Amino acid sequence: MQAVKVLISSFFDAILNEKSEYRIVFQNLSYTREWMPDTMYIGNYLDARTTVIISFDEDIDLGTITLAGGRLIGEHLKEWKEKSG
Repeated sequence: MQAVKVLISSFFDAILNEKSEYRIVFQNLSYTREWMPDTMYIGNYLDARTTVIISFDEDIDLGTITLAGGRLIGEHLKEWKEKSG
């Protein structure tokens, strides 16, 4: 419950109250170490300045990437595949 309180209040302060200093909570979750329960947190922060180069969501061809015109090349690999989960 403490994690929910910290994240929601930080979101409201950052977005509704326009306090940009609270964005760091989402950019780097280790910043909240003092306020959150002691466990592992994984964040995935993206904003308008983020450029996604590769996401593996666009197709089954491992050589293509999300960024237009780009290609992914692997050499001397024993195995190269996508895996869910």
